[in-house]
Amino acid sequence: MSGSFMKNTLDINIKERTENSSMLPFLLGVMLGINSFDDVLLIVDGLNCIMSRVEYIFGNHDLYSTLLLPSGKHRITYTMNGPFTTANSEERLISIIKKNLEDRKYSAIFITSLPFQKLMRPDYERIIKSIKSDIPIIYIDQKKTDDDWIEGYSAFLSSIISYIFSKGSKKTKRKNTIAILGNMYDRNEYDTKANISEICRLVDICGYEPIYVFPSGGSFIDVWKIMEAEHIVVLPYIKDLLPQISKSTSAKVYEMCLPLGIEASIRWVYELNKKHVKFAQKIALESMERVMPIISVMSGKNIVYFGEPYMLDSLSYFFDDLNISVESAFLNTNPKKIDNIRIFKRLLFNYDINKVDRELGKIIDEKHINLIVGNCFSKKLVSGKNIPFLEFGFPSYGFHCLSDQPYFGFEGFVSFANRIANSILSTI
Repeated sequence: MSGSFMKNTLDINIKERTENSSMLPFLLGVMLGINSFDDVLLIVDGLNCIMSRVEYIFGNHDLYSTLLLPSGKHRITYTMNGPFTTANSEERLISIIKKNLEDRKYSAIFITSLPFQKLMRPDYERIIKSIKSDIPIIYIDQKKTDDDWIEGYSAFLSSIISYIFSKGSKKTKRKNTIAILGNMYDRNEYDTKANISEICRLVDICGYEPIYVFPSGGSFIDVWKIMEAEHIVVLPYIKDLLPQISKSTSAKVYEMCLPLGIEASIRWVYELNKKHVKFAQKIALESMERVMPIISVMSGKNIVYFGEPYMLDSLSYFFDDLNISVESAFLNTNPKKIDNIRIFKRLLFNYDINKVDRELGKIIDEKHINLIVGNCFSKKLVSGKNIPFLEFGFPSYGFHCLSDQPYFGFEGFVSFANRIANSILSTI
């Protein structure tokens, strides 16, 4: 191995970069993507240590996950190829792919690898092309060895979009239809499912037919509906694909934020079909009236957020609707550009979990904090602060939805405002 290669790829202090990092790994985001379909398989080129990551999702974050099955025919598997390539490494991967193709259980098979395999530079695209199959076999590329979980989720979605557009489907566009691309479908529970309904409701208000929300659970076969859409909405998780999508389709393409809160939801209607804005405003007013009895509980309050940046970007609009200030945010990803980045007094990407207590102490000294919003891991980091906590985002081990509890759209505004108010009131 040459000295220049060593310098470019390995000249980092691994212990310093990873020991106290809050960032979740790339592969976990890929697994979230696999979890958003019920008939796809992920083969990871690497060791069986990857299976422990499935437990972040299966049975903990998502009560309805089907990633693991009692039969042992799990929807995530591995090659057991180690860090050093051998003559059998490629044969082992090909054998696993072919065996699962023969079973005819899956509508698509995805291939990815652990970072150490990528350093060995296997040619996965060549391997896939060498296998004859009428079932899609799709490679998910990890661009950098330290990519985060959001980048993993985005890479999964992007691999599908690139695949279906590369096939050049001749499907006829259906008039007045919209496909929504890049949805964060992190679990099969009824908050995420209700969000799909709220997205479809917004599209319906605009006078269009929601042909497909990608992803939204269900079968991989549904992704081909994207090719029939006359309009396409691109959400933040795949915004880097905007140029490719615009170039690859005759559909009208819109870049939109997540529809969190009144302002963001009305913005959707304005961008998609502004002549329906007045009707949307009427629905918004009805939603605000439902929240009015508890508005005093929330107005003027200060919160701290733990989670991911694209959700925060849109949540900032939601909190503005309620006159709530986001004082600081701790984000468990690599740095990313978000529209509202300047409005937060403290914004820490990939924060050091051992320094949270000190940083949070500074924030509390400056402002009275009324609520902390974050995933279940952040709950442990802020314990003992005597501040109300609302569990939200991935992963959520302590909050589940067995009935509709959206946070998107107008109904989601009421539902999530209700959760915020109850969290604050719980300590009064």
